[in-house]
Amino acid sequence: DDALALELAVEKTIDDPSVKSKYSVKDGGNPYFMYKLLSPEFMDIPKSAQETDEAFTYFEKNNDKCSMSLGVLEVPMCGLKANHSYAIKRVYGNDVIIVDPWDSTKEITVDRQKLVKNYENLCIVYADF
Repeated sequence: DDALALELAVEKTIDDPSVKSKYSVKDGGNPYFMYKLLSPEFMDIPKSAQETDEAFTYFEKNNDKCSMSLGVLEVPMCGLKANHSYAIKRVYGNDVIIVDPWDSTKEITVDRQKLVKNYENLCIVYADF
């Protein structure tokens, strides 16, 4: 049922002529739109370094009940590509384990404090389900 719901949500977004953002699902962009479409009441985007760190802490303790993605904005950072989104797989203390959705076979470990420090160049979206 979950897979079907996601497929239908993607189809709806792709077919929506009002979706014009460069971060849209249609253009391979940001998971923000999928969360917004499926569960806007549970979605949150941290607005400061402290909120970003709190989001990682929450995900570390509750990753079985939520989903988290990280979008790198216009500036590449921490070895991650600019204008690209990644799935957060796990958080272990100061390590954030990230997966590129275009190649999910390789895990990328990034220093949590470096991500927190550079939060202005990130868009971290997390949602409880």
